[in-house]
Amino acid sequence: SQPDAEMREKTTMGRFQLLEEHMKGVWERSEWITNFYRPFIERWAKGALGLDGDQLQSFVDSLIWAMRIAVYLHDVGKLNKWWQEVVWQNEQKVSGKTRSGYIARTSPSSDAGQKKELASPPLHAPFAYPFLRALLRGILGDHRFLDTIALAAARHHSLEVSGAIEGGKFEWDEWNGQKADEWLQGQICQLLNLSGDDVRKMQEAISEAAKRITEASKADEPPGPTEDFYFIYCLASRLVKVCDWEDAGDTNIELR
Repeated sequence: SQPDAEMREKTTMGRFQLLEEHMKGVWERSEWITNFYRPFIERWAKGALGLDGDQLQSFVDSLIWAMRIAVYLHDVGKLNKWWQEVVWQNEQKVSGKTRSGYIARTSPSSDAGQKKELASPPLHAPFAYPFLRALLRGILGDHRFLDTIALAAARHHSLEVSGAIEGGKFEWDEWNGQKADEWLQGQICQLLNLSGDDVRKMQEAISEAAKRITEASKADEPPGPTEDFYFIYCLASRLVKVCDWEDAGDTNIELR
């Protein structure tokens, strides 16, 4: 049988959570897990890329930052207007709660009849690919390995996700007179404690990413086992999944 934490994450049920809470939760969990991964990433960077000294440390710092941002924003597709509408309707049926922000998952329901009445929300995971791809490249530069991290985040529910999405399938939601992309911009700048030019650079990157997520995206594929960035793809994939499961189930899974 699957662990409760995994089931809660996959069904978007188990404990009520606003998206802001979930994003902060996975971000915090990603910190100590990437600290554990760091020595392995350093060894990989030395062997695969030939890096050493300050160059090695700078690269590893940027790589880990990109992986953690991918964890933080893996559910960006839940800010889709149509996803929020369906899931909030489900929450009202389950608990009677009225809307209070952007929702991440609904309260538990033990009533079998009630569960049958709940609507299935549209897919949200694939939208992480075009958004994160544009965001990470906008901050760190045009590097192919950033695309593999974005794709790993988009595949946190299914390995069949190619990153391809149709145009017109995503529209930024709005709450209390503020568009979700503007809300997200403020959340990220606050999380990273940005100031000055860093705020401007981040705002520009988010604006471009916010545009890309509403457009059609071409398919991509992860690196194969013989390619340089296969190791990074595997780590990013595991990091996103484990942090998501842990926060959804409010438990420790990695190295428990």
